[in-house]
Amino acid sequence: MSGRVFILGAGASRSDTATRAIPLPLAREFFKPHYLDEHWPGRPGLSRHFQGSELQKLVDSYFSKTTDINASRSDVNVEEVYSFIETYRTLYMSRAYQPQVVLDRARAELLYDIEFVVKYCSFGVKSPVLNGRLAKILAPGDSIISFNWDTLTERALRKSKEGRALLRRFDAIASPGKGALEGTNPSAALSDMHAGYFLKMHGGVNMTKCINEHCLRYRYPYVWPDDEEFVDGWACNQCGSRTEIMILPPHIHKTYSGNRFFRLQASIAAQKLRLADEVVVIGYSFPTFDFEASAMMRCARSDFCEEADDLGPFQNRLVLVNPACHEMNYIERAKDLFSVAAMGAGQIEVVCYKTVGDYLQAEMRSRSKQPKASSVTNQL
Repeated sequence: MSGRVFILGAGASRSDTATRAIPLPLAREFFKPHYLDEHWPGRPGLSRHFQGSELQKLVDSYFSKTTDINASRSDVNVEEVYSFIETYRTLYMSRAYQPQVVLDRARAELLYDIEFVVKYCSFGVKSPVLNGRLAKILAPGDSIISFNWDTLTERALRKSKEGRALLRRFDAIASPGKGALEGTNPSAALSDMHAGYFLKMHGGVNMTKCINEHCLRYRYPYVWPDDEEFVDGWACNQCGSRTEIMILPPHIHKTYSGNRFFRLQASIAAQKLRLADEVVVIGYSFPTFDFEASAMMRCARSDFCEEADDLGPFQNRLVLVNPACHEMNYIERAKDLFSVAAMGAGQIEVVCYKTVGDYLQAEMRSRSKQPKASSVTNQL
């Protein structure tokens, strides 16, 4: 067996920052006047940087819904803005009304702001509850697949032995030739699928890549210490070109195939899901248009491996932690992706929790104790 796989979505970060003045994720709160005016005064980032910037002009021009600019900005989704800029720059420049240099500047400003805001929101969380508990109960072979840009998980992993092992392996994948793990390199990573891995499927604010397409660091990120304040804009340590934070654009066409590091992570994630005996999904909503992530999860299916007795089926438990667990559409979506129905009744136990608190209370006990099935197990 290859242990458990924990899939962390935005809800996991929300849980660990819920008591903060600005909880993550900041999808629709990013440009709210309340945050701009009250939480960023005098900082070398969002307030003074945003007002009068190319990013402000772009947001007000293309996303305004009313004549009241402040009210209009308050419901703008930062991921939609990022997707719009990337799509505009790559697909519609021949018909664009904005010069390339304006869009490039707005993009650079947005990446700077994302890095600043995400780090500001999470820096004060010294002991993230959910991520801290996960780090403590990790067993050899357990893996974490994160879709979040923040560094809450990394900071928790550094406090446990198994967590530090996951981070060393992640560093080795990201930094070929660095030798963080003796005898480990990106091409050999797939040869040890029973080891645990930490994977950041959408990149993170502690990762930078070189803008030079011919540089090694364009394909593999430089991973900074998670307490480093600003990492964007430094010179590449390989070629000297400018660097930028490495986060995957969240638009409908986002793909792991455009970068070697993301491709490698996707391959490892698919293999780990295929071998896992338990998958725990925390705060991930299974978005319909996240096609490659959905395909990755379908790789946990065992339908086509019946002839290989030594391969499967492995998975015998699926745990869902999400407020949407009371909605059958959400549960059916998860069951479909992880082949619950195809495996037949009773083959895979499906357990649902509406809150992280419920999950922690029931699941983080001694592994010898079973949660009360009457309160948490859905008979699906």
